[in-house]
Amino acid sequence: MTSRGSTQRVMKATMRCEQPMGAASLGICRQRLTAKQEEISAMKRRVAEMEEEAAKLREMQASLDQTHQELTESTKDDVDSRSIFVGNVDYSASPEEIQAHFQSCGSINRVTILLDKFTGQPKGYVPKAHGEPRSGYADHSFL
Repeated sequence: MTSRGSTQRVMKATMRCEQPMGAASLGICRQRLTAKQEEISAMKRRVAEMEEEAAKLREMQASLDQTHQELTESTKDDVDSRSIFVGNVDYSASPEEIQAHFQSCGSINRVTILLDKFTGQPKGYVPKAHGEPRSGYADHSFL
């Protein structure tokens, strides 16, 4: 795409070249006109290059988005297979106490106690305690 100013300059140069003038002036005018046309052609080539590059970037972004989505789903499945829900947790229990209690079931990577966002008090349950895959927890009684 060309700017409006460049197009107007070329038109003015063309109009000046069409007016009767000497051979030297006509040669200079043609050189200016040729230079402007080359400048416009260079701009058009650059715009075409930028459009090609933008298309490649869009393709790359779409590919990355798809890969990220696949990784997120597989990671979520992996985390879910290693997570358990624990209800009726004493409000005064700390993550360390919960981890110590369930240590006999296998390794526990993380214990999260949800807090009420208004009061800051524990909600009384632990949504996920990450450790080994669930199959190891199914054999144990937590009570």
